[in-house]
Amino acid sequence: MDSPIPFIVLFAAILIDAVSGNLPLLRHIYAFPMRFVRGLTEWFDRRLNREKRGRNALRVRGALVLVIICLPLWFGSVALEKYADRGQLGPLIDTCVLLFLVGGSRPIGRLRSVARALRGAYNERASKITDILVRFETENLDGHGIARAAIGGSATRIAEGLFGLIFWYLLFGLPAVIFCRVVSAIADVIGRNSSQHLDFGFAARRLDDVLSLPGAIIACPVFVVAAIFVPRANPFRAFGGWIQDLFQHAIRSDFRGVGAIAGAFDLSLGGPQEFGEETVNRDWIGEGRARAMRADAHRTSWLLGLSILLVLAALAAMIVFLKQVT
Repeated sequence: MDSPIPFIVLFAAILIDAVSGNLPLLRHIYAFPMRFVRGLTEWFDRRLNREKRGRNALRVRGALVLVIICLPLWFGSVALEKYADRGQLGPLIDTCVLLFLVGGSRPIGRLRSVARALRGAYNERASKITDILVRFETENLDGHGIARAAIGGSATRIAEGLFGLIFWYLLFGLPAVIFCRVVSAIADVIGRNSSQHLDFGFAARRLDDVLSLPGAIIACPVFVVAAIFVPRANPFRAFGGWIQDLFQHAIRSDFRGVGAIAGAFDLSLGGPQEFGEETVNRDWIGEGRARAMRADAHRTSWLLGLSILLVLAALAAMIVFLKQVT
């Protein structure tokens, strides 16, 4: 890639999101497209996910939901990209669209809100905020469980919505980013590990796992470097947690980069997930303490914020380099 324009587009979108993404009005505007996709998926879930249907029938129905939602958006994004390429407004159009797709500042803002709520022991409010970050129910979690879920969920959102966005945009352009973010939104609704969505959400869950893998792999070394600058974060343990998590989960395609965060703060993240009265056992990630604290959530927000700054610095360096060689 010998043109700096894609890097300029990414730099502008990520910077604008970092500055404005947590402003109340803009936060709701930026989130509207994915909220619409989730709402549409919920409608299909109510209509098509029937217990009386067999396993294979549910898997086929769930795959059809993916096709019905993703296919029109894919063709629309390809048409938009072709239209943008014909004129000089292409980079501006890409930047504006990416603003609705980038997941950088908002997960960090929610994590900080969780930390503030836990400081006042407002577990109910902290639980509601955490629900946005994860794909399981947090209503019955105590403060430690909420902090643990919010830390893992925000790191996952950054890996998917920031590093994944960069990877897919540089590789295949705007249609690939739209496709990946829509699949992630669908998986938020039907890709849960509960028995209710085990079959109906199979296609969405597995496709989202595969599409999220590159972003998580890229995110981990950035998390490790960011840990150098965060008080009480251990970059060596972060590196060890990254490698351990990678070998345990990448082969199953459900790697999310959480191991680096767990290692940095000597935590155990993940663990059992609740869906109503059902509890699903999931792997623990990391070998530290499961009793995550409000301070851990606060420090994680700083680490994730520094990760965004490192990304912006790397993009700026690439822009300068490509301008010099072209």
